[in-house]
Amino acid sequence: MNLSRQPVVEESKRLGRKYFRQAEVISKGQPNNYGEAFSLYRSAALLDHPRACFAVGYIYSWGLSRRTNLRLAAKWYSRGARLGDPWAALEYGVLLRLGKGVKKNRKLAFQQMTYAAEYNIPEAIFRLADHYAYGEGVRRNLLLAYKLYLSAARSGLADAQSALGYCYFYGRGTKRNHALAYKWYLRAAQQGERDATYNLGLMFKHGHGVEKSVRHARQFFERASKLGHPNAQYHLKQLRHER
Repeated sequence: MNLSRQPVVEESKRLGRKYFRQAEVISKGQPNNYGEAFSLYRSAALLDHPRACFAVGYIYSWGLSRRTNLRLAAKWYSRGARLGDPWAALEYGVLLRLGKGVKKNRKLAFQQMTYAAEYNIPEAIFRLADHYAYGEGVRRNLLLAYKLYLSAARSGLADAQSALGYCYFYGRGTKRNHALAYKWYLRAAQQGERDATYNLGLMFKHGHGVEKSVRHARQFFERASKLGHPNAQYHLKQLRHER
C-alpha cells in the first residue's frame, strides 16, 4: 500500500460522505426538486461514494431534473456496483438484462442480481427468480425460482406475489394448487398488480380453484383493463351477455 496516498484517499472519502449527506437533506426536503441535489450527488459520486453513484444513475433513469439518459444511468449504476452498492447492482442488472443503455448481457445481469439479492432486497430476489425461471444467464431451475418468488412474495412485493400465484396455478417448481394461486393472486391484485388481477378474472370465468362467477370475473377484468392489460377487453366482450 502506498501510505503517502492514504491521507488523500481518506479526505476524498470524507468529502464524498459530506456531499452525499447534503444531497440527501435537500432531496428529502424537496422531493420534487432534484436539481441542487443532483450536483451534490454527482460530486460525491465522482469521489467514489457508492450510494451517490446509484443516486446519479437513478436520476438519469427516471429523468428527475435531467433528461432521461439510460446510457449515463448504466454508466453510474455500473460504477456504483463496482464499488459495492447493492441497489446500483440491482438497477445495473435490470438494464443489462433488457439491453437498455448498455449492451445486453444476461450472464452479467445474473451476477449483478445475485449480488444484490444477498442483501435481501425483495426486488432483487424477485428478479433473480426470473433469471432462474427463464434460464437467463444461468441454467433454468424452476424449484429455485419458486423458492425465491416465495421469499420475495412474503416481503409484500406485488410482482413476486403474482409470479408465485402463477407457480401454484401451473405447478412450476411446486405442486399445482389453485387455492394458493388464488391467495397470492389476490394479494398482488389488492396492490394493483395488473397480471394477477387479470388472472383472477380467468379463474372466476372458468371456475378454476374458485366457484365460477361471471360477476366476479367481470369485476376483475374491468380492473385489469383499467390497469392496462391488453387481453382484458376481449374477455369483457365475451362476458357481455352472460350472467
